[in-house]
Amino acid sequence: MYYAGIVFVLLFSLLPFGISLLRWKTLDLPSRIFSVLLGFVFAVECVATFSAIRYQNNMAIYNVSGWLQMALICLYFNYSIYCFKRLHLGIYMAVVSIVLGVVNALYFEPLGKTNTFYLTYQAVLVLLLGILLYTELLLKEGYVNTYRSVHFWLVLILVMFNSLTLVNFSLYDFLADLLSGSVYLLAVYIWICGALANLGFTLVFIFYNRLNPTYGE
Repeated sequence: MYYAGIVFVLLFSLLPFGISLLRWKTLDLPSRIFSVLLGFVFAVECVATFSAIRYQNNMAIYNVSGWLQMALICLYFNYSIYCFKRLHLGIYMAVVSIVLGVVNALYFEPLGKTNTFYLTYQAVLVLLLGILLYTELLLKEGYVNTYRSVHFWLVLILVMFNSLTLVNFSLYDFLADLLSGSVYLLAVYIWICGALANLGFTLVFIFYNRLNPTYGE
């Protein structure tokens, strides 16, 4: 079951990245950054899989890559939100996110364990940035047209995935005790959340040209 889960995760990580590459020429700048993020996530999953099989531990891979993923997310928002693009706020946030990750690993949570503090920071920041982007979309596009924006759907899926992941890792010990001999269900939960998120990203890029791909330029 473990190796089947690995194949499952890798396939669903590759799917949205592959579709986004096929759409590359039609993507606006924020969407291209998001495509790079998806490619990075797939690469991380490959390295983490190797580390898990070879060394029976891949938490350091996920923790360090989490800083870089957050930096890419900040860059995505930098070019999706007009005031961020004008003031380069997303670039500053990307640098701060990497610094916070390093400080957290050095003084609070070691790389070999789940970095709950940083996951909380990541989930809260993504939520706040998502709210800012939605506010700007509503003011610019109106209530109805908002749902035709590529970035509305990308951010919605991103926020939901980060929230579900945070809940899982924050309550991991409690849930592990509650499930007792069925701890593997937590891994299945993470796999399913990741698969649904990647399926959502895939659909967004499949229907990219039918949505509004130029917002944020």
